[in-house]
Amino acid sequence: MRITSSGNVGIGTTAPVQKLHIDGGSSNAYLHFSNTDTGASTSDGADIGITSDEDLIVWNREARNLRLA
Repeated sequence: MRITSSGNVGIGTTAPVQKLHIDGGSSNAYLHFSNTDTGASTSDGADIGITSDEDLIVWNREARNLRLA
């Protein structure tokens, strides 16, 4: 992890270009969101990320509605 003098935080990168920059290297890079209601396993919650093929993924693992507001 790296924090620059401008306050950008990098995970997997030493040169973050945004306030939070996550670089998965040559593999997929995902953020996983869960809470006590969803549970904490890999099949719970929701993911957002980018695949190694450069596809953007938004995945609701709860088999519920996906709402964009």
